[in-house]
Amino acid sequence: MPTDELSYVLETGTTQPYWRYRVTVDMKADYPELRRFIAMLSSELPNVSLDTIRCRRENVITSSLTCQLAFSAFFQKQSHG
Repeated sequence: MPTDELSYVLETGTTQPYWRYRVTVDMKADYPELRRFIAMLSSELPNVSLDTIRCRRENVITSSLTCQLAFSAFFQKQSHG
């Protein structure tokens, strides 16, 4: 799915046994495409969770949505020992 913008940041200062990246994606899609994209992420990337989603339409005639999705991606920290 094409994205307009993608950004991510590593959450620091935590003592958790995993790394947490906060990922934000801006995209334009119609509702069925958006649902397929989220379903694909859930099924293919079990370490990623959808935190928030915000969508808007330019007007009532268009089916295209402009959305911002925020995810958390979790990765196990590697022990050095």
